[in-house]
Order: sequence, then structure tokens, then C-alpha cells
Amino acid sequence: MIQYNSSPFYRTAQFIVTPRDQRSIQREDPKNFDRVIEYGPVFKKSFLEGTLKLYDKVLSLTATSEESGRAVGLRDICYKPLYPDNNNCAVLSIFNYFQVIYYCYSRTVPTCVFKE
Repeated sequence: MIQYNSSPFYRTAQFIVTPRDQRSIQREDPKNFDRVIEYGPVFKKSFLEGTLKLYDKVLSLTATSEESGRAVGLRDICYKPLYPDNNNCAVLSIFNYFQVIYYCYSRTVPTCVFKE
């Protein structure tokens, strides 16, 4: 059976970032201070900070349309599943937990409150 009425097709793009320094880090177990937990290198604060800066740069990329001469950004072409109520692009990232706000990320205990 062929379906002639299908929804729009959305092309997915992704990039994977890995740290150059592959050494793990050790931290106290928050539930048992006598125990040490080993975390992978992607949890190093310096790596996460650099990745957040890269994330911001990628989201702000623009190109100029040859036809119209106007700047086109990710917001112009991205998938917005909640549009028109919410004009934000669907982006999956660890930084969404911190509302993509550096201040929220840099706090030991997140103190940011979701704002509509």
C-alpha cells in the first residue's frame, strides 16, 4: 500500500564532540563521601565550557541567500515542533538541562528557574 498523504520530512544533522584529553576524573560520591567515583573525560568542566561556547556558535551560524541576499540562520530552517506557540528549534543537548544559560551551568547547585 502506498501512502500519498505523508507529513513533512525533516533532515537531521548532528555532530559529535570528543575531548582531546581522554583522562578520566575522580570525584567523591555525593551519597558516600568515603567512596570515589570515576567519570569519563566528557564531564570535565573545561571540556563542557568549551563545548557550550561551540554550541552557541553553531546555533548563531548564518549564511547569505544567493537568491534574496538576506541572512538565513538556523532558526529559519530548523524543526520547531511546538510552533506557533513556541518558536524555538528542537535541539537535543546536555545544556538544555541548564536552559543553555552559562550562569545556570556554572553553579554547583542549579539555581535557575524556568521562565516562560
